[in-house]
Amino acid sequence: MYCTRSTMQFFTKLVSLVLILLLSLCPSTVFTQNDDLEGHSLQPPYSSYDGRTPYCTPSSPFSFPSTTTQIQKIVINAGFFRQTVKPIGSRHSATGIICTDGTPLVMRNFQDKKLSSDGTATFGSGVKLRDASAFLKRHGRAFIHLPGYDGLTLGGAVGTGAHGSSLVHPASLSEQVVRMSIVDGLGIVRTISGEELNVFRIHLGMLGVLVEITFQTVELFKIVVETGPEDDNILMDNDFVEMARKFDFFQAAWFPATKKVVINKGKFTNDVSLPGEARWVLFTETDEDSALAERNLNDALHKSRNIAGFNAIQENTMLSYYTKVIGRVPIFSEDNVSLPHPAVGYGHDIMAATCDICDWYYGDYSARGLDDSLGCPADKLPAIAARIRKLLTQIPAAITRIQIRFHPASTTLMSRAYGRDTVMLSLLGSATIDGNDPIAGSGVYQSAMQIFIAEYDCRPHWGKNGGYYHTHEIIKKSVPPANWVRFVTAVHSYDPFAVFRNKFSLRFLGFSHEMDTDPRISRCAVADYCACLTDQDCGADQVCAAQTSDGSMGQYKICCDVKIYENKPLLKYDPYNYTSILEAIFY
Repeated sequence: MYCTRSTMQFFTKLVSLVLILLLSLCPSTVFTQNDDLEGHSLQPPYSSYDGRTPYCTPSSPFSFPSTTTQIQKIVINAGFFRQTVKPIGSRHSATGIICTDGTPLVMRNFQDKKLSSDGTATFGSGVKLRDASAFLKRHGRAFIHLPGYDGLTLGGAVGTGAHGSSLVHPASLSEQVVRMSIVDGLGIVRTISGEELNVFRIHLGMLGVLVEITFQTVELFKIVVETGPEDDNILMDNDFVEMARKFDFFQAAWFPATKKVVINKGKFTNDVSLPGEARWVLFTETDEDSALAERNLNDALHKSRNIAGFNAIQENTMLSYYTKVIGRVPIFSEDNVSLPHPAVGYGHDIMAATCDICDWYYGDYSARGLDDSLGCPADKLPAIAARIRKLLTQIPAAITRIQIRFHPASTTLMSRAYGRDTVMLSLLGSATIDGNDPIAGSGVYQSAMQIFIAEYDCRPHWGKNGGYYHTHEIIKKSVPPANWVRFVTAVHSYDPFAVFRNKFSLRFLGFSHEMDTDPRISRCAVADYCACLTDQDCGADQVCAAQTSDGSMGQYKICCDVKIYENKPLLKYDPYNYTSILEAIFY
């Protein structure tokens, strides 16, 4: 006897109906509630932590399940009535991966923490990284490597491949997973382990609701970090990548306008009695007035295309990464005042920055940033750095810094480091207040992303970048063909009723071109919803032009300014004094 597709669908529906009947015997719970997350309302519509992108429009209120059984009931009902759900954490993915047209499931109630005698630790998917690290520290254990922000939930960090920086150790939390528990699209609880983890470690929210995660941990350790500047010519040869292989923790911040790169070189030590409890102060506590002032400053500089002003601030930031400057907290510190050389601190404090009240907490008053991120073959870094330098000579641009991190070759199917040692590049900048207003030098970001994807086999970060860089064509190009087939097969197997589908996954699968776009945005290339085709896709006083990486007319469409901007030369300023720089800009 052979089972036809319709027969299989009948039995699948029957299984779901039986589960619904069984689970209906469990006590009913009201899941929805009014709440907030990092200063943002948990009411539809919602977006990522930055308050702007993406623009998610669920049809149902937020749900706050607290047991696996409750999740099963929600999923089964959604499948039976052809609805959708989407688990979300702290919403630090700025892509449509966090959106749903159905019911958002906030996983904050899954807070279990358990340590086993074999050195593994199991956490609920809603546990934040900072809380997991604190739990492990109390028991003399630690994660071997961490992403750069400790406010991520473990479920979200694992699902998108959030990473730190090392070529010596597993650089992402996903690579440290040894077992996970999910609720699949049929409402069945499944334990994933062994070779199957290569499919699930970075699941993109498409394979189920991640409920519980077990990680391999290591003995508690500290990091001794040496920090200092180098001429950025060091990026132009492979010696820099080879240097990265010599350190347990290695990352760099490139400040192109200064021709300097500041490098963090860290060695692990299990001697936790070593004096020092420094932490990485990438984010500082910010009040609303300060966030608003920074927002307005960035907007004014962008609108006037004041590249000299941006470069002066870039220089000040660069100096603050390795020495004391007036008006800035040192990048590594124990007391927010002193800057130890070397910096010594617990691994989780050195690798994962923290903030309780961050500059993105204030909604429309927040100072928003721009983060275009790619995973590129590590051996192509010299050529990529040279291209970036050339682009910046052709198009002056406002860049805060270019973050350079590393990830060893991975066997996880959707890892941006699959099959190759990888350099993770982030082009970081600030944003304008109005999402239709372009940033200064937007063509550099647009050129770099298109060139590096097309010519250097770079892969866009799943949780960052504009929607255009998560279209089906670009996604398909960035995933090895065999991985694509295996992952898509798993999607259809574990989610046969499409319960976990959203616009992001439909683009991934090639079923749709729709994006979760902000209805206030009319100029799609400004928001990276598209690569421009017409001048109307770009900002006011811009045209859509085809340009190659050498500046000649060619295949890459970018938005170029046609208006001539004139700014007065900056007054002489003290690069170590932020107030002096502001006075030089606005005299």
